[in-house]
Amino acid sequence: MKRHLWFVMVSALGLIGVVGCSHCGSHQALFPNAPWNKGCGCRTTPRATAAPVGIVPGQPMPVGAETSVPPPGSVLAPGPGGQPLYPASPSAPIPSAPAPSAPAPSPLEIHGYGPAADSTWHAPTTNGGIQLAIPDTAPPRESVRLNSPEAPVSPRQPAVSEGRTAEPPPAAPLPTEIRQFAPVYDRVASGLRPEKTEGLDWLKANGYRAALYLRRMSDDETSDRRQIESRGLKYMSLEIQPQSLRESLEQFNFMVNDSANYPLFVYSRDPMISGSLWYLHFRTVDRLADDAARAKAAPLGLQEEQTEANRPMWLAIQKVLEQVR
Repeated sequence: MKRHLWFVMVSALGLIGVVGCSHCGSHQALFPNAPWNKGCGCRTTPRATAAPVGIVPGQPMPVGAETSVPPPGSVLAPGPGGQPLYPASPSAPIPSAPAPSAPAPSPLEIHGYGPAADSTWHAPTTNGGIQLAIPDTAPPRESVRLNSPEAPVSPRQPAVSEGRTAEPPPAAPLPTEIRQFAPVYDRVASGLRPEKTEGLDWLKANGYRAALYLRRMSDDETSDRRQIESRGLKYMSLEIQPQSLRESLEQFNFMVNDSANYPLFVYSRDPMISGSLWYLHFRTVDRLADDAARAKAAPLGLQEEQTEANRPMWLAIQKVLEQVR
């Protein structure tokens, strides 16, 4: 029993020694005032510890949970934010903490943007890119002019073939061998029957291609055909009578308008025959008025004075004009 008690006491003392010294900092002694914890050979000066964050070295340590309670009668001086930092004497005034002021608004800064845009438009500069060119001013448009409507042209029946104009161009000197020779259209001329062969030679020399003989029923055409064809010209003839004047006029208009016969020479023995057909041609084909047609047909043989010889022809002319109107 004694051995058992001794063993328990020795074990308890050993355990107490193992707890450590209060000055070493490595163990916390259960009985710091025990004689076995004094003079353990450790260093009694406290070790330097790291100051709390925000405390300047040399300044008093703020009161925390692990600090000792200040002595009675002392006052804790408030620190920043109203927290007590150190004890002060009762007579020392407690500094009043300045009221927190709202932080001044910092100027708004915009990063990553260029200067303010200019309100005035400028042509974009190019750095190897695409440049939009300023459109050129469109040229002024010409003013529109309204022309007066042209007078309607009356149709011709039958129409005049190509190569014939109303007024002939200046021609070569007129042949003296052909009486009353006169140009009517371009490459169309009229006159009396040539009495000599020199007149036919002149037609050949000036390039005429055909000759149209307006004859009466009593006129002989054998000599005229032979003389004209012997010079290489085309011979044509029409028998003209007052009773069949309209049929003769249709054939006459067709031959005169046929450009295959150009240059064409029209002739007759009686000037009233050729003048009458030209007058009717101007009225029916060229649609000229009566006065203009008479004035144009007079140099070609038309006789306005009605005599016993030409009265039958004038009566036939009036009848044709009444039928074609």
